[in-house]
Amino acid sequence: MCDVTRSEHEQPPSRPQGPIKVLSTTKTSATIEWRAPEDDGGLPLSAYVLEKREFPRSTWSCVDKISPDMTSNTIQNLTTGSDYFFRVMAENKAGPSPPLEMDKPVRIKSPYDVPSAPTGLRVSNVTDKSADVSWTAPDSDGGTPITNYIVQTRIIPRSTFTTVQETTETKVTLTGLVADSQYMLQIIAVNAEGQSLPLQSREPICPEKILSVPDAPASLLIKNITKDGLTLEWTPPENDGGSRVRRYIIEKSLKGTDKWEKVTTVESFRTQCTVADLEREKDYFFAVSAENDVGIGEKQKTAKPVKMEKPIFPPSPPTGPLVISDVTKTSFKVTWKAPEKDGGSPVTHYSVEKRETWKTSWTLVERVPGDRLTCDLLLLQEGQDLLVRVKAENVAGESKPLESEHAITPKSPYKKPSAPESLTATDVTETAVSLKWKPPTSDGGLPIKSYIVERRDKRWGSWVKAGTTKGTVTTLDVDGLVTGQEYYFRVSAENEEGVGPETEMKELVKPTREAVVPEPPTGPVYFSHLDATSVVLDWRAPRDDGGAPVLNYRIEVSQNQETWTEVTIVDGDLTKTKAKNLATDKKHYFRIFAINKVGTSKPLESDAVTPKRPVGPPGKPVGPLEAKAITRDSVQLDWKPPQDDGGSPITGYIIEKREAMRMTWSRADKTTDDQTTRTLKGLVTGDEFYFRVAAVNKQGTSEFLEMPSPVTIKSPFEPPSPPQDLEVSEIRRDSVVVTWKHSKNDGGSAITNYIVEKRETWKTSWAHVDRVRGEMTTAEVIYLQEGTSYNIRIMAENVAGLSEPTELDEPVVPKSPYKVPTAPVGPLEVTEVNSQSVTIQWKAPEKDGGLPIKRYVIERREAKRQTWVKADSVRPGTTSCTIDKLMEGGHYVFRIFAENDEGLSPPLESDAPVTCRRAPDDASSESDYLPSCSESDSEDESDDDYEDQVGPGVEGERGSKLVSDRDPDDDQVVQPETDESDSDCDSVMYPALVTPCKQDKSRADPLHVAEKAPQENKWGKKTFMQILFKNGSKNVDTFDKGPCSRSGSGGSFETSQRIQREKERVCKIAQ
Repeated sequence: MCDVTRSEHEQPPSRPQGPIKVLSTTKTSATIEWRAPEDDGGLPLSAYVLEKREFPRSTWSCVDKISPDMTSNTIQNLTTGSDYFFRVMAENKAGPSPPLEMDKPVRIKSPYDVPSAPTGLRVSNVTDKSADVSWTAPDSDGGTPITNYIVQTRIIPRSTFTTVQETTETKVTLTGLVADSQYMLQIIAVNAEGQSLPLQSREPICPEKILSVPDAPASLLIKNITKDGLTLEWTPPENDGGSRVRRYIIEKSLKGTDKWEKVTTVESFRTQCTVADLEREKDYFFAVSAENDVGIGEKQKTAKPVKMEKPIFPPSPPTGPLVISDVTKTSFKVTWKAPEKDGGSPVTHYSVEKRETWKTSWTLVERVPGDRLTCDLLLLQEGQDLLVRVKAENVAGESKPLESEHAITPKSPYKKPSAPESLTATDVTETAVSLKWKPPTSDGGLPIKSYIVERRDKRWGSWVKAGTTKGTVTTLDVDGLVTGQEYYFRVSAENEEGVGPETEMKELVKPTREAVVPEPPTGPVYFSHLDATSVVLDWRAPRDDGGAPVLNYRIEVSQNQETWTEVTIVDGDLTKTKAKNLATDKKHYFRIFAINKVGTSKPLESDAVTPKRPVGPPGKPVGPLEAKAITRDSVQLDWKPPQDDGGSPITGYIIEKREAMRMTWSRADKTTDDQTTRTLKGLVTGDEFYFRVAAVNKQGTSEFLEMPSPVTIKSPFEPPSPPQDLEVSEIRRDSVVVTWKHSKNDGGSAITNYIVEKRETWKTSWAHVDRVRGEMTTAEVIYLQEGTSYNIRIMAENVAGLSEPTELDEPVVPKSPYKVPTAPVGPLEVTEVNSQSVTIQWKAPEKDGGLPIKRYVIERREAKRQTWVKADSVRPGTTSCTIDKLMEGGHYVFRIFAENDEGLSPPLESDAPVTCRRAPDDASSESDYLPSCSESDSEDESDDDYEDQVGPGVEGERGSKLVSDRDPDDDQVVQPETDESDSDCDSVMYPALVTPCKQDKSRADPLHVAEKAPQENKWGKKTFMQILFKNGSKNVDTFDKGPCSRSGSGGSFETSQRIQREKERVCKIAQ
């Protein structure tokens, strides 16, 4: 009755109580909360089942199954920007409840926002080519630190801005300005979430051209000195004074006078001149000056006089060795001595060059004046080995180089700081926490530059940067926390070497507060899909919802920022809407309010937006179109965006290619974003290609920007050298193990794999065996055929291809390392023989061949035949065996094999044949077996008298010995021992009767032994035992003790004579 009542009340639980609340969202997750059901159905809850559905799809998918004591969960792996519905079901043993579903979808988005626009733009120090710009950081960083600022300019009357510089500071110097042009400037702040609204200049920047005489030519060299003349060569002045150089004036002067004599003038496009008709044995100075519309600039004079008395040669190499000092991770200093010979003319410059050790080409670092014997190499890559050389130069040319003897590796002499100590929270508010810590015990040899503080939400494992402080400050106030969430914090120290290890706070920090009206929605308001009468508005949720979810957003519009009209009200999980019925070519302003259960926030106001129609296709991309990162089958192309986007954002670029020997272009790639770099793959090594690129917007395609010269596709690396010292370390029956050493040269690229191949010696083609990782130097070659000869080779592989193979010096033949066992140890002994079986015995072999013995195999053959037949097999621990089913009278030879996994040993064979014989049967009558016990009745007693004396069913003491001496493994009756101590009995009478009982094993196995109660006769106690055999025959043995008058006491026998089938056999013993 109780069971029935229980089953009626055991039902699934009721629906969980709602509504489902969205506690927080990130880019890929959402945290939801619900309440337990009112009714558990009479059974404890076993779990909550969570499911999701992406809007606008109709199918639900399972998300998670959680413990029943949890009523909130964070759902991961969601798609940013997508809308999702969630539902929850409670579950007990009776089944799941009806689902609790969300009424409105939730938008998956980051809790942070882009920063607000920078403020306080200031322009100063405007020249004809440059201007200094500074600004103030944004009021809001969007909840995540600002990473950099983008500086953009546009030339009036163009409408598009071009990025000219990116910086982490709040000031920059604009260079490369064109005089008499007007520039508009804008600054954009960037954080992890994106870019802010731009801060634009109100007035244009106007660089003005300042006219003046040109500067002196940059350099003046003397070359090709002859017996009465020489050639002057110079570089145009860096500043032409704002007016184009019209000509150059060449002058000369004798040493010791201040008078300059004009030699000639040349056009502005020429930068060299030959001066002839010079007098010998006189010292001359030469000068060149530039002339423009304003006047003649300063002279560029030769440093030393030139005497026309003897020819001049290049100097000897600088005197070594090169001395390296002041090594840091990005620089070092090189010093040398002046050459022993200057070639007849003073050294004017030293050329310092460098190259990476794996390269063959040298790069000029600096040309230092002739009076300097040192040079600082800057902007080097840490850890990269470099070679340096120096060449001396005079008017006749360059000397041979002086090279460094060893490679120099830039590396820092300092270390990163250790971890700060004792990180604690000193004050916790609703959305902020104050942290404090102690400096690290070691600063790594450099001053602490800053401290980096990071935070981590308890529910997720990723750390987010919370703020930084200067190296002298060990406190930080972290704001922007979510009320009710739990956070961990950690801090690390940073010096010029990098960021050291972190110190993590073990205690959780949990901000708490009461619900208030939300903050304004987070700006800026983004406008998209702008046309003549409508625009799409997009904004961010408030940074702080006031402790209660945002229910709605109210959007209003105005043309004068005085009279506002409501546009629409959208749900709180939507931050995007379309405003329609706008006036074309008129400015519109929008403001957005956030509404929660407490009230309405202050508005977020937008910038002005003017509905208008797009203009047309964009302009040509800005060059040059450069090819970088060339490999054997790919190339990376870089360009700059067009200065004019045609009034519509750039949506992508079209890239075309043309082989150098052809005239037709073909499509190579098409991008769908505004990135100005692209990697083209699938090119053919060794081919030359031209490339061109065009910009695309919604209105069309621009003109192509074409590459002036072709690009040759080739790999920067070489295949590695062959592996070394290939050897065979292990040989087995069907496999071998090979080892080798790494290649001496990796070709400039790390070895990724080693390829192992094999071939039979009689074949010409190689077969792939294995591909092992580049750090390994051993491999196993399997699936070989025993006894077959194989060649094996190894090749190294890197990104450039395969090396030449390294092959074994000699072929290898697989074979087993083990052997068959030796023959069992003899002699082979025969321990028992009867009419149909033989028992043999041997000893274990001396050697097992390296493997355990599996078994012994016994074979037999008839002596007159040559064929062997398997007789039996026994386990390895057994060294004897009984072989049955033999023929009586047959002559047999036996042999034994020992066997392991390698095979059979040589045999151990019997020395002579063994003959199977039956024990002889006694055909005399029963009366012959019954001797008398006294002289008076020895032969006159009848069978009846014997029955009276012995009594049927009586067992003697020796009769019981028949059972106790029976071999349990042989199923035969063993002859009982005789009592030799009883010397009064005549036992000589019965030897013929005892022998057949011992040898006769043809009798069937006994089924049971029955003992009958003892009976008394005139001689004393008697015992009778009857044995019943399987073939139906019976055997009765009688043992008795009594006085013997004639033959004395003692003696025993067993008779086992089968006179006819199924007839009882009787053996009697008399004493």
